[in-house]
Amino acid sequence: MNYEKLMSKKNGEGKDAVSKSASSLDSKTSQKTISSNSTGKKSNKIPFISAVIGFILGIVLILIVSNLPREFPEKPSVQKAAVASNTLSLRVEPNNNAEVLKTLSFGNIVEIIGEEIGDFTPVEYEGIQGWVLSALIVSD
Repeated sequence: MNYEKLMSKKNGEGKDAVSKSASSLDSKTSQKTISSNSTGKKSNKIPFISAVIGFILGIVLILIVSNLPREFPEKPSVQKAAVASNTLSLRVEPNNNAEVLKTLSFGNIVEIIGEEIGDFTPVEYEGIQGWVLSALIVSD
């Protein structure tokens, strides 16, 4: 309803009719404004936040990839040792009473596969792993 129609409607209703119509006009206008804000314009915050998160993840990925080694690391050198006695027992456990898996001879080459425990060193000989007395082998 426009202002001219409001003014022409003065036939006995007076100022009350004008104010009612004006308030009616204001409420309709505000409803249109509210509905156009709630359905018309969409928020651009979510795509912006997604773009920022994507950018940050991209930077993190670049930093991770740039710190990766360029070549495969070299295989650690295998430490070998020779039997320095006429016979040497390759045992199941690191003690003198443990079961003997194999008897080694002077000059046999064993591969050291771990750290010494007490008087014994873990070794492998012909695919068999066991323990030998450390004092009876000589390493490089």
